[in-house]
Amino acid sequence: GQDGPYVDRPGVDQIAQGMGGLMSVTGEPGQGPMRVGIPVADLSAGLFAALGTMVALLERESSGEGQWVQSSLLQAQLFMLDLQAARWLIGGEVPGQAGNNHPTGVPTGRFKTRDGYINVAPTPPMWRRFCTAMGLEDIQDDPDFATPRARVQNRDRLNAIIEELTVKEEGASWIDRLNAAGIPCGPINTIDQAFEDPQVRHLGVAQQVDSPTLGKISVVGQPV
Repeated sequence: GQDGPYVDRPGVDQIAQGMGGLMSVTGEPGQGPMRVGIPVADLSAGLFAALGTMVALLERESSGEGQWVQSSLLQAQLFMLDLQAARWLIGGEVPGQAGNNHPTGVPTGRFKTRDGYINVAPTPPMWRRFCTAMGLEDIQDDPDFATPRARVQNRDRLNAIIEELTVKEEGASWIDRLNAAGIPCGPINTIDQAFEDPQVRHLGVAQQVDSPTLGKISVVGQPV
């Protein structure tokens, strides 16, 4: 930031990820803190600076006065903790690592299929519909799984039951079946697969530009 005891310290994204608590909730339990694969603090601090600039321009239009806009890697990273921050500030709970599982929502996570992995994320009101789509009607009223709290307490057992089914079919089959039932799910793409996804191609996220040194290249942008 612009003042305070750390005002003269150099700052980069990974330092902010560590100081801001993000690395403590990223990765598999017991494997030590893990850096997120993109510069979250850098990106969010830049976005907040852009938002602050827009608000300052609006203020100038109404009052004619300029504004001092500042952004901080550490503040931005703390803001981006979202529900993990609320778990501590409101509930007094220090969140830990949950790996590929959602920290509080069960069964939201990564599941192995015959040919890879998929993400599945039914919200609590979707529990019975999810069980029907998966062919798990026999456990939907089981006291160990019938409520969100029970599912959190029995996460590992429930995930194992689900994965016993998902490994028997290919990921695309489960994705089609669950999406047809209105259950959020999707593939886990590599970067090249992500840009080849039909929806991503439809949105035109990758745009060609002329580089003075590289010629025509593709960058992340929006159609104009």
